Amino acid sequence: MWQELKRCFQFPEDKEALVRQHALKTMGSSFRQWKFELNRDYVKKGKTPFRKWGHLRAVWAEFVLQKQSPEALKSSEVHKQIQAKNKHPHRLGTGGYDGKIQEWRRIEAERQRAGIPDPLQGLDERCRNWVYARSTSHSTTGQISFENPEDEQVFRKNG
Repeated sequence: MWQELKRCFQFPEDKEALVRQHALKTMGSSFRQWKFELNRDYVKKGKTPFRKWGHLRAVWAEFVLQKQSPEALKSSEVHKQIQAKNKHPHRLGTGGYDGKIQEWRRIEAERQRAGIPDPLQGLDERCRNWVYARSTSHSTTGQISFENPEDEQVFRKNG
């Protein structure tokens, strides 16, 4: 896939390794997400995706067997139970913290230049990142709001 991508695009030589790493990571993540969606939308519902993806006919039976194997079902159940314990899910997207921290620091600097009070004053960086990952920050007013009331309770208790 990398060779195909290189055939279609030109990259600066000094950035090719970085672009390759990011591209392969994105491809892997996208492929994993697609398989998850196939399992959720078709296998678990007893449907086939052939109308949309006819080329899957050759491998569909094997994919279904894999997703319905005892090991896969057990793994799915274990991960469901783990996820159910997550009372404070983040809202970061696929980039995770790495994709957002720089943006948050930029917004903080802009607010400081504009004289807008810091709603997270006194919190260390780790706490600030936790709050940003679970809140909606209104950069123009400095207000922080939460969709999950439990997240706000943690913020108020520890903030």
